[in-house]
Amino acid sequence: MKKQKPVTNIMIDYKQRMTKQELATLLHTIADKLEQDGKFTLTQGDQTHEIEPSASPLVEVEYREKSGKYKFELELEWRPNDTKRSLTIE
Repeated sequence: MKKQKPVTNIMIDYKQRMTKQELATLLHTIADKLEQDGKFTLTQGDQTHEIEPSASPLVEVEYREKSGKYKFELELEWRPNDTKRSLTIE
């Protein structure tokens, strides 16, 4: 029997061209909020989502090129109430 994949719920999907300065401001705002409050808020239309990563989220950075088009991705991944796990051997 084939195992079904869990359904992905896309809560916000946002794409927009920005100047480098606008991009820097966006990244600074996210970084400042994470540093100060441990969270930041995304609002699009009437949808608002509070993003509060765990204490140690998985961070993935990817940079690639395909047919002369470049893509840079920064991804954070975590589960609610996830804490940094250490390995103990007794």
